[in-house]
Amino acid sequence: RDKRKENRYYVDNEFLNGYAKYVGWEGQVVYHALCRHSKDEYSYPSQQHLAIELGISISSVKNGLKLLKDWNIIASIRRGNTQSNEYWLIDRSEWKVKPEQRWSNQTIKK
Repeated sequence: RDKRKENRYYVDNEFLNGYAKYVGWEGQVVYHALCRHSKDEYSYPSQQHLAIELGISISSVKNGLKLLKDWNIIASIRRGNTQSNEYWLIDRSEWKVKPEQRWSNQTIKK
């Protein structure tokens, strides 16, 4: 049972169930932060803000953003010359298709 009060954010189950391993730890923490900052389907924290908030380097934030963009999980646009980027959380129906899943407990037929 979830006893938390307010202050929650939403993460798509499909992200955790199948995409988290493809975007690695950098993509995972950045995605969670963007979900937390999301308001009306977009988010606009600066890369520096994300780095400080998450306790990681700006280059790790950039790597996470790149991985998320490569999988079409997020999109971004620059908000002017001195402002931060605006990030969109893309619906999972538009995410890049994952490679076929192979389980380690499958038996190989000879």
